[in-house]
Amino acid sequence: MAAWERAVQLDPEGQTMAWANLGDAYMRANRVPDAIRAYEQALRAPAADERQRLEWMLKLGDSQTLAGRPADAERLYTQVLEAAQAIGFFGLASTAATRRAGLYAGRNQLDMAAAEHHAALQLAAESQEDLAQGAAWFEYALFMARQSAPTELVFAACLQAETHFRAAGASPVVQATVQARLRDAEAAAGSKAAGVRERLAEVLSQARAWQPQAAAR
Repeated sequence: MAAWERAVQLDPEGQTMAWANLGDAYMRANRVPDAIRAYEQALRAPAADERQRLEWMLKLGDSQTLAGRPADAERLYTQVLEAAQAIGFFGLASTAATRRAGLYAGRNQLDMAAAEHHAALQLAAESQEDLAQGAAWFEYALFMARQSAPTELVFAACLQAETHFRAAGASPVVQATVQARLRDAEAAAGSKAAGVRERLAEVLSQARAWQPQAAAR
């Protein structure tokens, strides 16, 4: 953090990458207002890499969410989603859709949250990136579990997430987190778990079509 702070002090206008790295450092230190200012500074200059710029916008949205500014966060997530989708960065677009789903779920707009998760799954599939698909399925599994979805659907989503994260060579920490959730989901599914493994494609199709209000009925 001290090194990045010194870099931007020496050249405030010419250290775009340093500002972004400083934002990351502030986020890790839970200095959210400082992170917001750093990401905003990074985004003021044109970026040679458009994907990198969109990733910084996504991080700024995350910091705005933590700062309790959901409207600002939603605006940024929407910009990232639309821009990333337009230029074919479908994995990044999937992440932005998942972030919007989290905002909607926090406002108890569950139908909208489910629709965003469904969009995130589709975008992740279009990306053909295992990491993006693993993340989309894992976040969807968490959402379904919170909304008391059928346990077999949650278990199927966890299975799919674990498969994609393993194929992507995700970090040991990520894989351990996913596997722990998978074990919990399997235990919750109980006797239905074996059937889910046998009919995984069918159950995943049911999961993609699941709606929160179905649980209430």
